[in-house]
Order: sequence, then C-alpha cells, then structure tokens
Amino acid sequence: MVLLTPATRIFCLALTAVILYPALLTANETISNVEIKGLNRTDPMVVHRELLSGVGSPVVQQDIDKSCQRLRNLQIFATVTCKTVPSVHSSGVTLLIEVDERWTTIPIFKYSAGGGATQLILGAYDINVFGLFQEYGGQYEKNGTRNSGVIWYRDRRFLNKRLELFLNFWSVSRQRTLYNIWGKENKIEGGYMLHRRRAVAYLQKEWFWWLRTGAGISINNDKYTEEFVPDNIDGPVEFRGTPSNADINVFNLNLILGEIDYNSFLQDGILNSSLYEVSREETGSDHNFFRLENDFKYFRTLPASATIGFRLGLGLSNVQTEPYMFYLGGLDRIRGFKESRFRAKNYWLTNLEYRIPSYKSRWFVLQHILFYDATGIALSGKKLAQQSAASVGMGIRLISPKVYRLVLRLDYAHPIHKDDETPISFGVQQFF
Repeated sequence: MVLLTPATRIFCLALTAVILYPALLTANETISNVEIKGLNRTDPMVVHRELLSGVGSPVVQQDIDKSCQRLRNLQIFATVTCKTVPSVHSSGVTLLIEVDERWTTIPIFKYSAGGGATQLILGAYDINVFGLFQEYGGQYEKNGTRNSGVIWYRDRRFLNKRLELFLNFWSVSRQRTLYNIWGKENKIEGGYMLHRRRAVAYLQKEWFWWLRTGAGISINNDKYTEEFVPDNIDGPVEFRGTPSNADINVFNLNLILGEIDYNSFLQDGILNSSLYEVSREETGSDHNFFRLENDFKYFRTLPASATIGFRLGLGLSNVQTEPYMFYLGGLDRIRGFKESRFRAKNYWLTNLEYRIPSYKSRWFVLQHILFYDATGIALSGKKLAQQSAASVGMGIRLISPKVYRLVLRLDYAHPIHKDDETPISFGVQQFF
C-alpha cells in the first residue's frame, strides 16, 4: 500500500479537476445565443433551420459538428466554421457560426459546330434566389434552325421542412444519332430528330440524414422527324426511318441511402441512389415499360487534399422501343466515345478517378485527374457480365471554391476496348 503525502494528494486532485472540469462544464452548459457572421445575401433563417443545436439546447459537440457539416452541404458557402464561446450578456455559451458565402448566380453559355450542324445554349440559374436557398433557372437552346428551352424551380426545404420540391418544363429538339453498338468502329446506322414537350413534378422527403425517399411524374409528348445531320460521315448512311410519335407518362419512385459531405472542393462519403420508372397504357401512355437504375458513389479524401472517387451504375429495363432505352456516351458516362455511342435495355457502368491538386487558394484550385471508365451493355440481363467498352486517361480541373459548382473540366481519354475518335472531352462540373 502506497501512502501519499498531503502535497501529493492535493496535486492529484488538482490534476483530476483540470482534466474533468471542461467535460463536466460542457455537459451542463446550454447554448444561450447563436451568432452568425459573414451573411450578406443569405437569410439567417436558412442557417438556423439546419442546426441540430439551437438556443436552449445543451452543448453537444457531435450535434454542433453535424450542424456545421449540414451547412457546408448546402453548397452556398465556400467555408463554414462553428465553435462555442463564452456569452457576454447571459449565462451559458454562444454558438458562433462563421460563413463565407459563394457566388451562386451561374450563367450558361455554350456554342459548338461540326458536321454541318450548330448548337447555341444561353441561360442562367441560381440556387439561392432572394437568399432563401431556392433555385430558379432557365435555358434557351438553338440546334440548327430549331429552338428549345427549359425552365425549372427547386426548393430543397419546401414548407421549411426537409422536403425537396422540383418542377420543370421542357420544349426541346434533340438530334439522336444511332451507332452500330455491336461493331468495333463507331459506324452510324441512322438517326432522327426528337421534339419533346415535357412537364416534371417531383417531391422528396428526408427521413434521416442517411435516408431519403421520393416520388414524381413526368409527362412527355414526343414527336420524331427525319431532320438529321450526321457528323463526320465519309460515306452514305442508310436511314432506318423514325419512331412513331408517342405520349409517355412516367411515374417514378426513388430511394437514396447515405450522404456526400462537401468541404470546399473536397468530397467524402457514400451515396446510393435507386430510381424506378414505369409507364403504363392505363395511365395514358402509348408504351408499357419499366426502367430501374441504381447509382453508387464513393469519395474519400486522402493526404495532400487528394481524392479517390468511384462510381458504379446499373440499369435494367424491359423497354422495347428504341427511344426509351438507356443511352451512354462521352458526355457524362464513358469518356473517349461519342455521346449516345451505346444504347441498350440493360447496362453496367464504372468510373474510377484519382484527383490531386497542385495549387490551392481561396478563389482557385488546379486539380489533376487520372481515370478509368468502362461499361457493358446487353439486350438481356443474363449477358451483362461482358465488357463492351473501356478507356483510360488524364485530365485537369480549374475549380473556384467561391463560385457554386464552377469546375472547368478537360479530359483526354484513350480507348482500350473498342475504337472511337473522340479522345478529348470538356465541360463544366466534375464528370461524376
């Protein structure tokens, strides 16, 4: 048995108090005030409704950290910090939230020409209109002599609840090029011009941070014409005719599991999204079909602000009419191949990226990318195991953390399974 001297006992008691007092104090403290710094445009209500800890709540660091991350995930702030400080005029502590607002009014401009065809896109959108975290947008499109347009509205906190309401209205003309999907070369078999009028309404509920469900309807009036201008064709194309005009009413259900956390240009987390769509003659559609798509994404931040990103997609359907099959290509699915290069009733898709920045500042980030893309298509789900195309490559990203979703993307892809002649792709936002 060890006997402690009085001086040693006093020292041990003092050391225990130093260690335990902050924890005991935190457990008994309450938040008496919430102070927000850095708001110039955004309504304070937008910040308050994301907080898990408010005035009168006990100080729970886990809830404060989660509240801070919820504010980052709105993506209207470049940075968000949360901490507790002693209250000056009352007991308890003040929850101090400091934000750096992003520029969220984004212009849309694109002009391209080739193969005798031209495309002009003009528009703009904003996800924080009137500082209320509501999105309004509109876009005008001119394809050759055809005019198109779309307007949309999104409220991710509809009725100040964790509800997302999305509405959009389309009147568009799209050229659909049909390739020989089973051949080695990207030979064009034909094509047509799609003229679509569409109205979409969608509502999604967040039950927990990791669980969301939604339902919606898409009403489509589709007409097809032979106003088709194939790109980069050396020889004649045998047109196969156009699909029949159709009215398609699609009802959809979705399930989202997990969450992606955002911190400036970095992403972390797991997100799995499942979408089920059905069209039935009993509801006024001219075709019966179902489509099921599942999209799994994984992001992990590594040392030196590097990121590894992975996407795995799967699509299954019983579609019999060509326009409503799944279309995959270089726009956002598999680089190194033309847009809509592949079409099928069923597909799988994988993308793998390694992202690392070479320069970082408050306004700009220069990021370098190494990637691998692959896909498999099949008319029957039993044959989906085979690989239909793949590519590897590298790219660069110019990112502005201060501007919402401003990512300028340039990629060079080399096909390693199936040939194509479109190695360079560019656009805005990350590829996935």
